[in-house]
Amino acid sequence: MTESSTPAPAPRNPIILCRTCGQRHQLHDNHVYDYCDIVDEELTCNICLQPLVNPMDTMCGHTFCMRCLRSVLNLHKFCPIDRRPLTQQDCRASSLIVRRMLDRLIVLCPNTDFCTSKLPRSELEPHLQNRCPGRIVGPGAPIRHGQLTSIEINRKPNRDLGIYFVGGNETPLIGVVVQEVIPGEVVAEDARILPGDQIVQVNSRDLRDIPHSIAREALCSAETPLRLTIYREKQESKAPVFTTTVLQVSLTKVTGVPLGIKIAAKQSEQGIYIMEVLESSLARRDGRLKADDRVLQINGFNVEDEMPERVARIIRDCGDRVEMVVSRQVQVTTPEVIQVPPAELPTEPFTLLRHALAPKVRAEKTVNIKKGNKECMGISVSGGKGQRKGDVPIFITGIQADGCVARHGQLKKGDILLSVNGTSLLHLPLFIHKICVHIALKLMNFILIPPYRKETFSLV
Repeated sequence: MTESSTPAPAPRNPIILCRTCGQRHQLHDNHVYDYCDIVDEELTCNICLQPLVNPMDTMCGHTFCMRCLRSVLNLHKFCPIDRRPLTQQDCRASSLIVRRMLDRLIVLCPNTDFCTSKLPRSELEPHLQNRCPGRIVGPGAPIRHGQLTSIEINRKPNRDLGIYFVGGNETPLIGVVVQEVIPGEVVAEDARILPGDQIVQVNSRDLRDIPHSIAREALCSAETPLRLTIYREKQESKAPVFTTTVLQVSLTKVTGVPLGIKIAAKQSEQGIYIMEVLESSLARRDGRLKADDRVLQINGFNVEDEMPERVARIIRDCGDRVEMVVSRQVQVTTPEVIQVPPAELPTEPFTLLRHALAPKVRAEKTVNIKKGNKECMGISVSGGKGQRKGDVPIFITGIQADGCVARHGQLKKGDILLSVNGTSLLHLPLFIHKICVHIALKLMNFILIPPYRKETFSLV
């Protein structure tokens, strides 16, 4: 005979993160405030010994917080001070003057990590909802780039968040960074947290500069609703970088073969440009002139400020030989290997949040990546000797979506690089990114990167 398991009843007075006062307290308890100054005893409740919240007057002349008084009258039908008979019907709201005095009490914003505001108590709720830098964004509101954002997530008891996370102060990362979001779980259903986001706090508990195991315990044991403070890196525009190259081209006219270039002026830019190099022409056979080249000189004559018709006439009158000087914009395609300070985000040990799984060992692997001639690597790195936390290995802090590393999909944030094309990256100094760039510039089509990945699994 089997016994059917019944879910445990929900607590009658659960702890909540209050949107009015910004503090965690039980659902049916008074709001909690951090007062800047000592409050007069006349404005203090004799039951909770705190400044009055929603004050109520009794027939016998005493004043209490509404919730404090009701909790007492539910048990005893007399005044807590003089023991005279009293019911809830015998109580009334305090005068407008008293309520205004209480509303003007100066309190601190509870989001002290992000906000230092001091304001009247009555203004705290709109401040928390609309102006505070550490405010909780509304349901569905996106996480802001380049700044801290607090979000609230509700999860049912015994349900995991469903994220892989990395970090801890025993790793090159100081903070806790989301590595992957598991589809169908709580975080995925909320759809705001993304891989690469740093979890700075959970329910006001700071997750920076703490061991990985402590961060895991904090995420697993946090009570609902979870208030997560998230930092997402600011997206930087990846505008292409160009350099100007000047070319001298000499063409000898051949009878019956056209020179084969079309020239025109651009509306948005000054100068004369080659718009097209025609097939089976002298310029096409030579191969040096290209569309979008800017014509600077023809046979020693400066044509930068001339009209297209005038330039065409000069070319026709050149005789058998045409000497051209053109400028060309060439996109810089050096691999983008950037150093990011370790305290900003990214990663080392890899963690899947599930309680029962045991840690896995480190694994060394060789990865071959084919790189196009004009393709960037698209990775950011950090680490090296002389870091604030001591000597740490070189590890990947970011992968750009348009780079060859992302296209191959074999490397992840947090992978530690041991060598590139046989060149060891171990025991290199702090400014390792300069050395990495120097190595990357020598690469042809293949990049060999052995990552040293530590994988630690646990579930939140």
